[in-house]
Amino acid sequence: MRKYLLIFLLVAIVLVAGCTAPSSPGGGETGTQSEAEQVHTESPSETGIQETSTDTSPISDLDKIAKLVTYETFSKGGFRGVMVSVKDATWRSAFEDFTVVYPTQPWFYSHGNLFLFEELDSTFENYLEGSSYEKKYFVVKVPQSIDYAYSGFQSTIAVLDGNGRLHLLYYPPDNAEYWPNEDNPELIYIETPANDVSWDTKGKHLATGYDGYQNYAYYVVWDSKEVYVVVISGEDAEDVIVNGAKKPEPKKFTFDEAIENVVVGYNGLYVVTPSKVHVFKIDEGPEGLSETATIERNGAKVTFANGYRDAVALYDGQTLRVVMVEDGDKVDEWTFDAPGYEEIRVYVSSKSVSEFLAKKGRQLTAYSWELTGIEKVGTVTLPVEPVWFTGRVYSSDKEADIYY
Repeated sequence: MRKYLLIFLLVAIVLVAGCTAPSSPGGGETGTQSEAEQVHTESPSETGIQETSTDTSPISDLDKIAKLVTYETFSKGGFRGVMVSVKDATWRSAFEDFTVVYPTQPWFYSHGNLFLFEELDSTFENYLEGSSYEKKYFVVKVPQSIDYAYSGFQSTIAVLDGNGRLHLLYYPPDNAEYWPNEDNPELIYIETPANDVSWDTKGKHLATGYDGYQNYAYYVVWDSKEVYVVVISGEDAEDVIVNGAKKPEPKKFTFDEAIENVVVGYNGLYVVTPSKVHVFKIDEGPEGLSETATIERNGAKVTFANGYRDAVALYDGQTLRVVMVEDGDKVDEWTFDAPGYEEIRVYVSSKSVSEFLAKKGRQLTAYSWELTGIEKVGTVTLPVEPVWFTGRVYSSDKEADIYY
């Protein structure tokens, strides 16, 4: 069994809100609801999206937008890292359906703009190496809505408006403005989308993702006992999003229980209800979209990890059960004793689960897993309690990365 020297050199705090802290696709915890649900509907915007509250005053001046963003480096208790925050943020991407796919690419909504940080992982690496790190992020103007997510296609974002309608907004790079200059920009800003493709869906939650083969992008709008699923192939994306070709119709599914969460993995679409996780096959596109398996919860909290195979982790405070899913089918299952934690997340390597991180307050305990069983590697106390976390211990025996 491998031995690890657990030295947490890098902690990337990427989910800090407010002042507190087209090519092929791919370019919250169970029960978590969007913070933006508490706002109220306003009049339609020029893009057709229904605004959901009177946000703090919209800002379009690039100097003022740039002043909302703060990068901070820190070194405390054996941790080193970079923290990013956006002043007056009213929404952030701290939800299971988003972070399981994009753990190092947080989004924030503030002053009428959506802030997209897509290079934070390289930022952290440069800082750890002692070199100057690049600050670079994208900002697009969009009315405040219920939820926002990646579309899976270039220059396009997915938005769920206050009436539960799904939108794909296309922001062509030709319309971009740069700050402080075009040659070495820190901020890339696009004010007006060139196209808005929308669907008559109904729901208060949005989950997006793409299959592991990167052939199809999935957009799931859900609430109560219903989900609406829109599927677009990489081949059709440009025609639908940019050229206004006929758009695919959403598929509707109804469940016997209230839905708690929906996550799009690489090997399946997962609908979480109080008693089960419903697994849908996604590698064959809309024609093959169907429920192929169920996983009994037995009162356990459910988390996910994407990889060569997806891992569905179920933890009841005593026992961790990990079900591996490949192309919509359950292929392996393991059970481990791990009592006394609030939550456990698994890390999927190229073909299997290789590490676990177990949370209790501000403490994270790392476990390695091999065929002979699991081994406790070590425990650290984080500077703040994580909202969401993932990470792994490197086999180089020197460091570990944690994002939260």
